[in-house]
Amino acid sequence: MLLSTKLLLWLCFFAGSGAAFMMGRSWSKMSREFIVENTILYMIQNGYIRAKKDENGEWEILELEN
Repeated sequence: MLLSTKLLLWLCFFAGSGAAFMMGRSWSKMSREFIVENTILYMIQNGYIRAKKDENGEWEILELEN
């Protein structure tokens, strides 16, 4: 046999571990961006920060005036 069974199992284990790591990393990043976006929108809607929409429909946070 070209590859031993034990070596093949280890290769499958590392390939599966790498795939699971990359999926978790991708999910974590999407989740973080979703949380930050919703937090900023909540703060705008409840008057904690001032903002206005620009031409592209994105929110621009305004500086506070002293």
